[in-house]
Amino acid sequence: MGAEAEGTRAYRSSTQLRAKFFLDKSGIAFWSLLALRNLNNLCVPGSEIPDWFTRDEVSCSKPKNRVIKAVIVGTVVSIDHSIQDDLRDQSPIVAGILITILRLNVPIFNTAPLLEEVPKTDEDHFYLCRYENHTPLVLFLKDGDKIRVATQNPFPVKGVHLKKCGIHLVFENDDDYVGDENFMREGQQSVSQKLTTFMGSSEEDKQTLDPISEVEREKPKRKQRDGNSFVLLFIVLPLSFLLLSWLVFMFYC
Repeated sequence: MGAEAEGTRAYRSSTQLRAKFFLDKSGIAFWSLLALRNLNNLCVPGSEIPDWFTRDEVSCSKPKNRVIKAVIVGTVVSIDHSIQDDLRDQSPIVAGILITILRLNVPIFNTAPLLEEVPKTDEDHFYLCRYENHTPLVLFLKDGDKIRVATQNPFPVKGVHLKKCGIHLVFENDDDYVGDENFMREGQQSVSQKLTTFMGSSEEDKQTLDPISEVEREKPKRKQRDGNSFVLLFIVLPLSFLLLSWLVFMFYC
C-alpha cells in the first residue's frame, strides 16, 4: 500500500479523531483498523450497512462467561433538502433517531445516536456509532433485553429519512486480536477487521460507480493515440514517400 493520507472525516466525540485510510496503487481507500477500533462516531457517504449487522432490532443474549464490551449501531440516513426546516439545517447533528432498550417489550432507556455532520446534499450517508462498556447504553443492558433503532414519533424535524439501520453486539474477545488478520476467514476476524474490510469495499464500489469511470478516463488517451495515428498515416508517411522518390530521382540523374 502507498503513503498514508488523510481521508473522509471520521469523528470521535471527545477527541475529534480523524480516521485515516491508506491508498493502494489504484487509488482505492483502505481504512485503518486501529482508527476504526478506537473511534466513537463516523460519517461517510454511503448507502449500505455491514450484512453481519442485525437489522432494526437485536436481542441481547450473552454467551456464557462472556460480557458485552460494546454496542455498534449503523444507520443510513438521507436529507431531503427540498423540504425546508431551519431547525434541521442549523443543528450540528442529525436529529429524530432513537436507540431504545426494551425489557419485556417495555422501553426502559432511550438515547439519541450522535450523528454528527448534517449532510449538505440529498446523498445517502452511512453513520457508525460505537458505545463502549462504560456508556449507559451498555450498562443498562441485561440478558434478554432488546435494542431497537427507529425514528422518533412524532418526528422533531422534517426531511430526515432513516433508510437502513443495524446493530452489532461486541462480546469479550470479539475485538481484541492483534496481528495480521487478512489470512483469516471472515467469521474468525475481529469486529474492527471486518469493519475495515467493509469500509474498503465501500470505497472500491464508489470507485466503480464513479461517473468518471476507467472507460471515461481512457477516452483522452484513446483520442491522443488516434491523433498520433492520423499524423503518421496522412502526414509522415506521404512525406517519407516524397523524400524517397526525390532521392531515387537524384541518384539516377
